[in-house]
Amino acid sequence: MRNHVGHHILFAMRNKHDPKLSPDTIQITSNCSYHYAKMMYKAAKTSTEASPCTNVPLQCPLCPISKSGNRKTIWKYNAVFHLISEHSTSGKTPPKVPPQFWIETHIRHAEEQALGITDDETSRFRTEYTIPNSDAVDGWDPEKKGRERSDTQSTSHSVAHKHKQIKLSQ
Repeated sequence: MRNHVGHHILFAMRNKHDPKLSPDTIQITSNCSYHYAKMMYKAAKTSTEASPCTNVPLQCPLCPISKSGNRKTIWKYNAVFHLISEHSTSGKTPPKVPPQFWIETHIRHAEEQALGITDDETSRFRTEYTIPNSDAVDGWDPEKKGRERSDTQSTSHSVAHKHKQIKLSQ
């Protein structure tokens, strides 16, 4: 079901004819305020050949915390439109959000291709909404809260930085 709904959302976002919708289909939108804490989506966050869709519920980091102690929950695929409609003052440019949220909401080209969206359509959408046109976030593991350390040498002990260390210790 997640793949099916994700397919419809991506096609609608890209203004692409959705072959799975009949011409007389009613479109439904929802702003459900309930958050089901017992639902498990960890495996669904990873795109696979059998289940490419990573459309999962996420809490918006910019929405105020509700009486229940949670922020508004949105679907990953709707994040850009939520940010623009609820938090942007410029119309088509999403507001600044924590980098972690961009990583959580990133949809890879390969995922979109598996769901029937072409690279050109993905690139056009990313350009229109000023979304980084890169899948470079793939190497970042949100569970580790950072990238793997590179094999480059640290400069924190170099001679060039010695004067900064002295000033900091005074």
